[in-house]
Amino acid sequence: MADIDSWLENAKKVTHEASSDLDISGVQRQIRREPAQMVLAARHDIWRAVACAALASLVAFTAIDRIAGGLLEKPQPTWVAAPSAASPFSLLIGK
Repeated sequence: MADIDSWLENAKKVTHEASSDLDISGVQRQIRREPAQMVLAARHDIWRAVACAALASLVAFTAIDRIAGGLLEKPQPTWVAAPSAASPFSLLIGK
């Protein structure tokens, strides 16, 4: 590629030959079938909003769970004074 002018001339010739048999109406039909740029941008924005909402709900759920767990779970010893009446061990404790 020593001579850029000859390379550009050759590229022009190849491009012109390749486009001479092109069906322009078929290309235009295909372009019309494609969604508009505004539709593509709206879809992208909707997906981004849904992803952000899902992530925000996950973060909020995790934070609420940790806060509620810290407030409600106060460590305290539990003592079993007597088994419940429905327990088979209650039969072992004498009358």
